[in-house]
Amino acid sequence: MDATPNNEQIKSIIRWFVSTFGGAIAGWFAAKGWFTIDQVLSVLNSPTLLGIAASIGAAIWSLLTHTKGNAVAVADAIPDVAGVVMKATDEGKKIAETVPSETVAVEGTAAAAAVAAK
Repeated sequence: MDATPNNEQIKSIIRWFVSTFGGAIAGWFAAKGWFTIDQVLSVLNSPTLLGIAASIGAAIWSLLTHTKGNAVAVADAIPDVAGVVMKATDEGKKIAETVPSETVAVEGTAAAAAVAAK
């Protein structure tokens, strides 16, 4: 099963948050006298708000998933790839340590030689 949520799942989560907390948010803004309840509810029920929130959610998700470590893990998971050998730099070592795979290794190690031999 793929753990990455799709756009419809993200929109569903946003709708749930708006429907669950929207009334409280509207009441708080109205109690402060900044807006009327009708004004706040019309914004919360707007399709534009849902689109903006979904875009923000997608941006946050992309920041979390588009990392070097994730790219190495994805490359390592490709069936035709025998493994990934990282350079022996501090960053290369750190990425190799964070990816939970025996076929991601640092150059110059026995694990890298095993990956290269495949």
